[in-house]
Amino acid sequence: MAITLLVKAKGWLTIVLGAVFLMLPSQLMSVMGAEITDAGIVMAQLFGLLAIAVAWGMVLPRHSVPAGSEALAVVLADTAAMALLISATNKAVFSGLGYALAAVYAVSALLYLYLFFYHRGALAPADNLSDSV
Repeated sequence: MAITLLVKAKGWLTIVLGAVFLMLPSQLMSVMGAEITDAGIVMAQLFGLLAIAVAWGMVLPRHSVPAGSEALAVVLADTAAMALLISATNKAVFSGLGYALAAVYAVSALLYLYLFFYHRGALAPADNLSDSV
């Protein structure tokens, strides 16, 4: 149940962040210490829509917890996002808030890495992954 709760929490967090990117892209980038062009605003809004769509599937009542190659894909994507955020923050593209966002991606990557190894039978179960919240 704890794993399912964490996956759903990530889903809701992603929906909120997607909504902020969709509705307030300029303000979000300003808080992060970055400038944004008109084209960047459109791209941020498209990202917001995509984030909401993907995360919605995570919070649906019958969504199964990802495992195997699906979990590994999330690990790789979250690790790449974390690296991009750290790099951008080091180059002063973002303020120190970029490090906080990188930490969120790191936690998510670790969660999905656990799910990947659990699916392969390499780890003992922390709980029943078929439980729903």
